[in-house]
Amino acid sequence: MSLSVLGVKQFTEVLPTNSLPYGQSIRAFLQLFLQGTGGHEFFSHVGPHTHQNARLVAGDFWLNVYAEQLGVGADLLTGVGIAKYVVLREMVIYANQQRKKDHLPEYDFVLVDLPPSFGGLVRAALYSSDYFLVPCTSDTFSAYCVGLIGEMLPTFFKDWQDGFTRFKSSNPRFDRFDNLGKTKFAGWIFNSFDTRKSNYLRADQVHHDAIQKAVEEKLVAKLNGNVSANLPPNFLAGDIEDMNTLAQNSVWQNVPVSQLAEHRPIVDIESRGN
Repeated sequence: MSLSVLGVKQFTEVLPTNSLPYGQSIRAFLQLFLQGTGGHEFFSHVGPHTHQNARLVAGDFWLNVYAEQLGVGADLLTGVGIAKYVVLREMVIYANQQRKKDHLPEYDFVLVDLPPSFGGLVRAALYSSDYFLVPCTSDTFSAYCVGLIGEMLPTFFKDWQDGFTRFKSSNPRFDRFDNLGKTKFAGWIFNSFDTRKSNYLRADQVHHDAIQKAVEEKLVAKLNGNVSANLPPNFLAGDIEDMNTLAQNSVWQNVPVSQLAEHRPIVDIESRGN
């Protein structure tokens, strides 16, 4: 995501250097915040072709170190290190405070792009968020993966509640985390399909129906009502047709797909042509 929006040159400039050891990526906030040393900073960036109001917090390979520091047993379940799991929320609060000082409006939405896994980083984003979306591609595995999410999320929510209960018993007047860990399902997104006469192709329709059934029976049914009230009956939040080479050109040129008509396409990664 960071490379796609910023491009190689700008992304390289935000990474740590000898003169700027924490860089201007997400690490500048997370590392110092977690170490409790103070001095943490928040940086956001605008890509060469993105809207000025769409700000990006650049990712960093250091996020893997952060994820490894999240111990479910030692930190979460005991409640001792519960703050580590909601540091993303703390970063947003800090960012909005900075914007107020600069007489700028607060952010309307914060989107967190995550890897397809069940690691600590995913847990941290889940506990920090109000809603979560499940992107699904038109393939055989998506319905199965939706089922896995349905199996894991109740455990994630229970782990949070157990840890939060222990934390609250020791800190009864601390209320900043009271409404966290109750993330609601905001729907699934169907992408990478083809259409003909505004309808899904037959193979894509089969995958769509299988995913929809899995969402209804294996995900929503296990969430105990933690579902957005504004979703349609099929829980579909949106769909994105297969963009083929447009997606590649968007990434290579750091240009949103909606603006590609204004740019010459890249035929391959080294040469440019019409």
